[in-house]
Amino acid sequence: MGLLDISLTSSMRSTLFSLKDTSAKIERAQERLATGKKVMSALDNPTNYFAAQAALNRAGDLTTRKDGIMEAIKNGDAANVGLKSLVSLIETAKGIANSAHMAGASDRQSLASQFNQILSQMDTLAGDSGYRGTNLLKNDDLTVNFNEDGSSNLTINGVDATSDGLGLEKTSYLQGSVIDGGGEILDGFSLALGDNGKIVAWGDNSFGQLNIPNDAQSGVVSVQTGSYYSLALKSDGSVVAWGNNSSGQIDVPTTAMSSVTQIAAGSSHVLALKDDGSVIGWGSDSYGQIDIPTSAQSNVISIAAGYDHSIALKDDGSVVAWGRDNLGQSTVPAQAQSGVIAIAAGGGFSLALKNDGSVIAWGVNTLGQTTVPLQAQTGVISISAGGGHALALKTDGSVVAWGYNDYGQTTVPIAAQSGVVSIATGYTTSYALKNNGSVVAWGNNSNGETTVPPSAQSGIGSPDNSWSTDAGISKSEQQLENALSTLRTDAQTLSSNLSVIGIRKEFTDSMVANLQTGADNLTLADMNEEGANMLMLQTRQNLGITSLSMAGQTAQSVMKLF
Repeated sequence: MGLLDISLTSSMRSTLFSLKDTSAKIERAQERLATGKKVMSALDNPTNYFAAQAALNRAGDLTTRKDGIMEAIKNGDAANVGLKSLVSLIETAKGIANSAHMAGASDRQSLASQFNQILSQMDTLAGDSGYRGTNLLKNDDLTVNFNEDGSSNLTINGVDATSDGLGLEKTSYLQGSVIDGGGEILDGFSLALGDNGKIVAWGDNSFGQLNIPNDAQSGVVSVQTGSYYSLALKSDGSVVAWGNNSSGQIDVPTTAMSSVTQIAAGSSHVLALKDDGSVIGWGSDSYGQIDIPTSAQSNVISIAAGYDHSIALKDDGSVVAWGRDNLGQSTVPAQAQSGVIAIAAGGGFSLALKNDGSVIAWGVNTLGQTTVPLQAQTGVISISAGGGHALALKTDGSVVAWGYNDYGQTTVPIAAQSGVVSIATGYTTSYALKNNGSVVAWGNNSNGETTVPPSAQSGIGSPDNSWSTDAGISKSEQQLENALSTLRTDAQTLSSNLSVIGIRKEFTDSMVANLQTGADNLTLADMNEEGANMLMLQTRQNLGITSLSMAGQTAQSVMKLF
């Protein structure tokens, strides 16, 4: 019998349809109560579904941007910590420079070394202030995107917070390095350093020692001469050498390409003092003159090179010597084991200046070079040693000379008896730098080495950032002030950028929440309403079942008639 063969009363059929509709509605209400949503697909409500999906997609895109914003904040925080630390280092450097104004010669040397170490630490610290491959203190820029397509963004421009970028120059304490006479075997040429960092050279040029190379044409802070070769120390801590290379003395090693604060030229060997207080050497080693002893590998503040021997001054005021010692030139006497503030090395003898202004000499004395005269027993502020003679600069600006005098190298001219600020010696020549920037030279003149050219009769002087003068210290202090002002400006700019990024982060958080809430309003069900609907639908279902039962009872009553 088919379904169509069965006839239902209209009331039963109506009740069945009502029950079916009620069951469907109950299932829908149960699903909404279980999921919390009233729109789960486009079939439920196309308009609300797609509008909510668009809002959720945008919220997801903004959430991804929020991750980038958080990374930018971390990068900014890293740079901010670096800037604060750099400011602290500059404050420390300012304290060192202020102390140098009131310090004596040896203390200035030590303080200059400490100052250079601070600058090196600044470079290291700036390099360590990056985050996830971006360093705002090493000129790296950072672009932060705020919206979905990146049309709304902020670019934080990086800065160069290294010592060079901040205009800070390393310094040194220079004595007798502004002028120098060539030759530990024979004189022949002379060098002087102009106050513009350019070298003036005159005399013999048989090995090209007067041919200043391009990389020594500017930025030089110290010059030294050996046997027909020349050295220059540059403001960036590198060494340049040219001229005679019979023993590799002009083959500057890579270790002398940076961080050098002082140079010294022997006959055929070279010494360089690094800013960490260690000494390196190259060139001739026939007597172990470049075999640096352990005691000279740290805490050294000054160096000197003789014919075949080397000496170093330690920060505790003691002297270390090595190399040839056939004449006792490397046998340091007890008097030079403490209280020394400056050193010099000659042909076969050595000198030390004590903190009481007296001079000590040891080594060969065949020419009276180690017999220190009474005039050099007090009030001396600088010393220099030649082939067989010595010079001492007094506090009154006069020069005292003793030792070998066959060429008149110890006969001090009237021009060098006052107003002298620096001294130097060649093998048989002597030099004095006057406070008016002119050079006075005397002694052997076989190659014109003591005939001072017009270019060295003015404008010669210590580099203006050398801490051997108060003016040099003041220049460093001004550079520190400028650097501090730059860092404060950079910190303010970075702070403003971080503030903007922070505000945009809060905005993005709020926007994501708003978008999610908006999407929820379009798709989420009202749980109170759905609960009431469920209760009403269940009641309706029960009523329908009761009604259907009553309709069935009516049909059963008809059966009772039979």
